[in-house]
Amino acid sequence: MVRYLVGMLVGLGVCFSAKTTIAQTQHDFELWGGIIAPIRFSKRLSIWNDAHFVPQAFFATRHGLTYHFTERLSITGGYAWVPTATSFSSKLIRNEHRPWGQIECEFNLFRKVTYRLRFRYDGRFRNRIEDLTVLNDDYLFYSRLRLMHNFRFRLIELNPETQLHFNLLNETLFNVGKQTDLPFFDQHRVFGLIGVTRNYTTIQFGYHLRILPQNSAGFNRLNHGLTLWWIQLINIQKR
Repeated sequence: MVRYLVGMLVGLGVCFSAKTTIAQTQHDFELWGGIIAPIRFSKRLSIWNDAHFVPQAFFATRHGLTYHFTERLSITGGYAWVPTATSFSSKLIRNEHRPWGQIECEFNLFRKVTYRLRFRYDGRFRNRIEDLTVLNDDYLFYSRLRLMHNFRFRLIELNPETQLHFNLLNETLFNVGKQTDLPFFDQHRVFGLIGVTRNYTTIQFGYHLRILPQNSAGFNRLNHGLTLWWIQLINIQKR
């Protein structure tokens, strides 16, 4: 397990160091806030809700319907609205309408370690940009594929209802589709988060790194930041 994590991080460093030989690296700081609030209303069905905000980058509100095959395997589909910044403005002026779907599964690796695997598809209808400076009212469409690994290490049981844990998340995003000239590699995200869970409520706080492809000025981009996520399961199942 430890060898896998070290190998994954070293691999990322090697891949990115190869790119930095071609272009300079630009480091930026950002804050990431998120709320994840699924509503479980039966053994098989729940409503997915989440919202994320990174100032001067994006806001995303995402909703969907989840079918639970088991407590550890589920599939979800829905819609998201995502206004984003552009290369010429830090304001969130570029609208995106996003049908999406995902499949998630969870495994116990060791007594105090769980692993969650998620594959997500984003269908992206985005305002078209011309000449790098003009935002049009029409839309282009392309797809994005996302693969996330989430390791949770349970550290301390503060009491029978409260646990302290450390979470390592690793997600890679890829662009596909004929209407975009974006690079195949969209970005890579790594999160290291300390979390506290009490009953249906989890708070996670820590550091994240977003590795982005070269911008129009030819700079590789590393966005470092602080993350705060509130995860609240709303359980309204009939007892």
